[in-house]
Amino acid sequence: MKNTCNLIKFIPTKNMPEEIIAFLEQNFAVVSIDYKENGKEQYVCYAQKGFNKRAFEAKAAKQGLTLPSFTIEELKEEEWLDPSTGGFEPMETKMFCIASALLPPPTTNKILLSINAASAFGSTHPTTQMCLQSMEDLFSQNFIPKAVLDMGTGSGILALAAEKLWQKEKARIVAVDIDSQATRSARENFKKNGAKIKVAHGDGFKTQQVVQNMPYDLILANILARPLREMAPALYACLNAGGKAVLSGFVDNQVEWVAEVYEPLGMKILRIYDVNNWHAILMEKTR
Repeated sequence: MKNTCNLIKFIPTKNMPEEIIAFLEQNFAVVSIDYKENGKEQYVCYAQKGFNKRAFEAKAAKQGLTLPSFTIEELKEEEWLDPSTGGFEPMETKMFCIASALLPPPTTNKILLSINAASAFGSTHPTTQMCLQSMEDLFSQNFIPKAVLDMGTGSGILALAAEKLWQKEKARIVAVDIDSQATRSARENFKKNGAKIKVAHGDGFKTQQVVQNMPYDLILANILARPLREMAPALYACLNAGGKAVLSGFVDNQVEWVAEVYEPLGMKILRIYDVNNWHAILMEKTR
């Protein structure tokens, strides 16, 4: 029998209260935000099979939280992991062309990244585009990392891009995710692109593979604002002096909220990127 997961979609709101956002991030492995044309945000969460609506609402009520209305959709494994689910239009940056592995490869002079359509969630999202742009900027500045960590790798696209950019230097690259389905998809994408990247399923910076390969010259973390804040000390500890970090997955009013926990540690902002209300920060460890 195929595995299933549940898609939890909350009614679009103008501003979701911070305490509810924190509650969602504590209870779901993946929380994303869809921006609507009317300026509202819709929070979308992925829950494992057996999600209990009553227990979830009771847990929120126990914490004094009133949740917005939400719907529950069941997604079967073949609908989000099977490669036969279809393709997507290519997305290009200055140096990369991201295309579906299920469609004929596009004609391009750029670095082609072939991604499984079923694992492409987020691969063409603004946050991914900004992370790629920041890596391109570092490359153009002759920054050469010997060790790279892609924290929360998802489809593996950032780790794959790093491998392509610095393959002549034989950069050591580690891709890690707390979601086993994500690491499985990342492995498939690495194999399709002929990339040799270490993949690990584990709890962030505590993961054995991450610890064994530290310190890093470049850390990529395209996640969400709250976990980025929480991982700040661990990220800093894993980064070489002079190393760079690319942080993304947050919106306009969260830029300072994320940066304020990194700067006191000794991280300097080099550049802030923005696309459609989403942001990424390129930082350097100065001490």
